[in-house]
Amino acid sequence: MTHEIQQTLGTSFVVRMHVSLTHHPANLEDVTEPDGTTRKVYTGPHLDDNTIEKIMQIDGISAYNADNYLEAYPHMDNLQLVPGMWNLDLQDREAHPEDYADDERITEEYATMRSRATMLYGNSDTSLAAKFRTGAFELAEGRHIRPEDRHVVLLSDKLAELNNLQIGDMISMTARDGGVFTGKALSVLGEAQQLTIVGFFHVNGYQPTGRYVSEDDMTYNWAFTDLDTVKTLRSANEQAQYGANYDQEPQYQNVTFFVDNPKQLDGIVDQVKRMDTIDVGSYQIAADDTMYKSTVDALQRIRNLIVGVVGIIVIGCTIILFVVFTMWVGSRKKR
Repeated sequence: MTHEIQQTLGTSFVVRMHVSLTHHPANLEDVTEPDGTTRKVYTGPHLDDNTIEKIMQIDGISAYNADNYLEAYPHMDNLQLVPGMWNLDLQDREAHPEDYADDERITEEYATMRSRATMLYGNSDTSLAAKFRTGAFELAEGRHIRPEDRHVVLLSDKLAELNNLQIGDMISMTARDGGVFTGKALSVLGEAQQLTIVGFFHVNGYQPTGRYVSEDDMTYNWAFTDLDTVKTLRSANEQAQYGANYDQEPQYQNVTFFVDNPKQLDGIVDQVKRMDTIDVGSYQIAADDTMYKSTVDALQRIRNLIVGVVGIIVIGCTIILFVVFTMWVGSRKKR
């Protein structure tokens, strides 16, 4: 049964870089930072547009979604995030400044920056992103981000309600320094990105909030954008670290390819692994089990629930039968 489910849902495969490559000495190069210090950066093979273009030439592959993300403090300049750890920290500082007078660990500027920092996910097609395919998120209003889009964004309906946002509104995002001890946590890196809201998504399921959850860990505060926007903000961060002349080709964390016929998936994956026009040794290429796992996990939970209920019923019936039998034996002895 599980094999049949896997064949039905297995419509995609994922290509990603081998993690070991980022630590191999041959792929690391010393780069001088603006302050004169040196740091090793990865200069090896990348998962880029050229690789995608060559894989898409294989018959049977119908679509792809390339994704990238920015976690180096993308900052919501004109939005209030759903409050979490850092926002509540700022409230405590205002209410009890004496408690923070000698706090050298975290500055107020850093806490202010983190209260508006989120996770930014770039996708070529958000309708094919894993969170939406599995049903963890669903489009509530507007449309998905498409490959031809530039400077657009998807936000949660929770964030939209908090900030009174509508489709077509503009928001501003910047990359920030984020230094804990430098006093430059709020320093803007590069230019602000003006993004047009094209849709709102709804988060299905329970999302913890409050004092013990950072704002950027709350899915309500996450944002999806086009790949070009992520590249621009990432470049601003990298150039601030390594100098204005530092620039890397576009690269992606993962690329998910979709096939027309699930029964052809294994053959197509094998064909990709044997391609001589890309450096297949640099990539991990495997069937995408995202949909399969989410479906089977749900079925497994239902199965476990049914087994548990049946077990309780059996135990209950056994107890009742035992009591009835005991009473019957007692009445027989009296006779």
